[in-house]
Amino acid sequence: MKMNFTIVTDTGANLPENIIEENDILVLSLSFFVDDKEYYSYEPGKKTDLSEFYKMMRCMLDFLLGLVERFNPFLLRWRN
Repeated sequence: MKMNFTIVTDTGANLPENIIEENDILVLSLSFFVDDKEYYSYEPGKKTDLSEFYKMMRCMLDFLLGLVERFNPFLLRWRN
């Protein structure tokens, strides 16, 4: 008896487009939101460039670290 199956993965597998196409793999795209805008980590037929994602995450980290640095003296006083 022949069994039909589909290989399914998410974008964390980081498979090259040619492997996806050659093996008819279903890729579930992970998404993320920045400023209420949704971005996808994979769209079939499009080159995936996550450099913009990492740039946005670095900006967010810099922002959060700045808040911690700014409010740290107040937090330390409150703790004592």
